[in-house]
Amino acid sequence: MNFLIYPLLMTIIGSADTVFEKYFYNKRTNKYKIFVPMVFILAFLFLIIFFVPFLDHSVSSEAFTTIPLIFFFVMVSVASVRNMLYYCSFQKEGLGDIEPFIVFAPLATVILAGIVYPDERKHPIILMLALVASLALIFSHIRKRHLKFDKALMPMFSVIILTAIENIITKELLLNFSPIALYTIRCFFISLLLVIFVRPKFKELTRGDIKNLSIISFFWVLVMIFYYYAYQKVGIVYTELIGSLAPVLILIGSYLFLKDKSITKRNIVALIVIIACVIAAQFIE
Repeated sequence: MNFLIYPLLMTIIGSADTVFEKYFYNKRTNKYKIFVPMVFILAFLFLIIFFVPFLDHSVSSEAFTTIPLIFFFVMVSVASVRNMLYYCSFQKEGLGDIEPFIVFAPLATVILAGIVYPDERKHPIILMLALVASLALIFSHIRKRHLKFDKALMPMFSVIILTAIENIITKELLLNFSPIALYTIRCFFISLLLVIFVRPKFKELTRGDIKNLSIISFFWVLVMIFYYYAYQKVGIVYTELIGSLAPVLILIGSYLFLKDKSITKRNIVALIVIIACVIAAQFIE
């Protein structure tokens, strides 16, 4: 079996779902504190009903030892915070502004992996690539010789780092959890944390909201399952390499279906430069 199908499907489905998600969030503004917890609750229900009974959901006995348990609860905490920060910006900004930040996360993952795992340290050129990507990101936000970042985009800086941390921990946990098991348990505990700390007012949800959130949630389940299988079968390098196509697909979808006027030539140039840096980083030994 060609396992490259996993990151490819992850990228295509994830890009389409992101565009649909943005369309929905544009219609129902300032509701992310309700929507995000509900998406995880629905994801857990879909996993339990449609995936766990039919696919491998094994967990090794080593998963219940001290280190894996610490890693797991750190991952859940990081993922909870990261999702809330991401959707705080997602609901307010155009996809053209958000995607240059998100595409920088793979480089951050590579750099962090090099710091944490000695055997995965790359050539110092990777640091140069990270610098080039950072400058491209800054360039995309220069307006009339002034650097301009909307306040709503500030959480995205934290999202980049938290995404890299979560990716590294995920790689470790997949040694002891099957992809289905890891994502199912992850969704359960993230749902629990968000309900406790965010205190969403689910009574404000309409039937239309639940219908759209169910669609979003189901396809994100598919995306994350493919994502975890890709990490397990082909590794971080190829997963992030193929995943680098997502921002381009999202920008095209945003322009065609959302008429996103926030997309500028600077955004496009920044995306091209950052994606080139990410791709180059994958081939440096």
